[in-house]
Amino acid sequence: PEFFLLDGLTKPVSEGAVWDFLRQFGLALGEADIRVDFFRTGPSIGQGRVQMRAGPGIQLADRVMLYRQVAANLARSRGLSATFLPHPIA
Repeated sequence: PEFFLLDGLTKPVSEGAVWDFLRQFGLALGEADIRVDFFRTGPSIGQGRVQMRAGPGIQLADRVMLYRQVAANLARSRGLSATFLPHPIA
């Protein structure tokens, strides 16, 4: 799942901040026993994605929920917010 990192609720963070977040996010997912294939920034400012390893459908559904929770908690710990809306800013 792709997400946007926002400073507060309206301003996307810089690409450098997204890269830093992605590195920490990938490590956190690894600690939760979720294998990561790669991570990248998106085409929009503030957008990022960590690609999880493929697996059985039920297992991936559980991992997506954990993925979202870890992203939100990690962002919150940095004073940011992570949203999974397709385009949170007009």
